[in-house]
Amino acid sequence: MPLSGINSSSNSIISNNTIVVASSDDPATPTTGIGISSSTLPPVIQNNIIALTAGTCIAGSFDTSEPVSLKHNDLTGCATLYADDTVRITNIDDLNALSDTDASGNVSIPPNLDSTQDYHLTGASPVEVTQGGLDLSVDFSTDRAGNTRTVPWSMGAYEYD
Repeated sequence: MPLSGINSSSNSIISNNTIVVASSDDPATPTTGIGISSSTLPPVIQNNIIALTAGTCIAGSFDTSEPVSLKHNDLTGCATLYADDTVRITNIDDLNALSDTDASGNVSIPPNLDSTQDYHLTGASPVEVTQGGLDLSVDFSTDRAGNTRTVPWSMGAYEYD
């Protein structure tokens, strides 16, 4: 069984998560930040921080098409940023240039998370992460701790401001 942060086989909207997964030493146990299989509709993946020490940040087997949206995610520490049935991407510029997906604003920068405080962003976190998220206030307006999200939004589960 792979070590994974989020797995889904339904129509998914995956937004504002902070996923930190340590790699497995067992090559038969791959590490995946977000794993999606057999979705009937393409997923939306936005504003997530995926910090791995190896493995694949986002992996999927998509029956209908690539993710409909892959925006403003911080994918770091992964040997492979994105992989599906037909493509394997290891470069952030190639990820942002996916032709079958609305992909933009993705970065690959260590986010400087505070592991003693539930992986909140720290003052050393890069501006691309602390201010690089999409404004999703039409869907929700608070972070995981219940704090109000402010513009510009932070990537991940916790608002930096």
